[in-house]
Amino acid sequence: MFRRNTDSHKGFTLIELLVVIAIIAMLLAILMPALGRAKDMARELICRTRLRQCHLAIHLFTNDNKDLFPYIRLFDMSGGEHDQLGQWWIDPIMDYAPDPELLVCPKATRLPSNVYNFRSAIPKDNSTMWSASRDPGESPDAYGNVIYGSIAVNAWISSNGVNFMSTAIDPPYQVDTPSFYWKELSNTGSGSNVPLFLDGGYVEARPMDQDTASYEESIKNQHMHYFAYDRHRGHVNSVFVDGSSRKVGLKGLWRLKWHRKFNIHNAQTLPDAEWHWMEGFSDEH
Repeated sequence: MFRRNTDSHKGFTLIELLVVIAIIAMLLAILMPALGRAKDMARELICRTRLRQCHLAIHLFTNDNKDLFPYIRLFDMSGGEHDQLGQWWIDPIMDYAPDPELLVCPKATRLPSNVYNFRSAIPKDNSTMWSASRDPGESPDAYGNVIYGSIAVNAWISSNGVNFMSTAIDPPYQVDTPSFYWKELSNTGSGSNVPLFLDGGYVEARPMDQDTASYEESIKNQHMHYFAYDRHRGHVNSVFVDGSSRKVGLKGLWRLKWHRKFNIHNAQTLPDAEWHWMEGFSDEH
């Protein structure tokens, strides 16, 4: 009698199964970097969108305040106006766009370990947010009295020019700088090279053209270092006074017009400038 051959109905052999698994593993190895880059690009896009929303809030503020930028309120221990540690620019943004997430780049995912400090908590790495007290006279509670962020303002943009202590000059001294400030929107010219908000490691900073490149990313002894964060593959996301938004190479930070008297042809733009940990990064701006 004819006997049916059942060999063709056997399942996968072990070797065939291993081959299939190896192929799947190879495909995942090829696809994972592409998926990682896509996720990274999506985060960058969200970051730049939030920067533009912050710019829009400040633009609306200037429309309602006779072209003037926000006013820095000096901290007064006797109970007067305060403070100069962020609320002068954070409050106007929250008035026009009340969303605390606007201050956070999605690539900064960790809260600082010290969330309450009179001056604010300064992160040690580019994936950690800074924190600043909303009211130095009160204790913190979640988003009530402490606010978190990872973008920073160019603090040379303020309607009242205040003096500040510069560490870019040795020895450090109080710099008489009222004439450095961009006080009105209209006096910034086109504003295309005047930075407003950027990725940052502190609530605010005032870069000087005497600032030099730090030896390590974590060193924050000059104001430019608070913006020199390698959060986006050698670049920082930036929005400018004119509303344009672009990535700036870490070396390119020294080529921006931070204040009215900032010399964009400074020592860090010379061919023989030392860049230390930033050596391999771009100077595009």
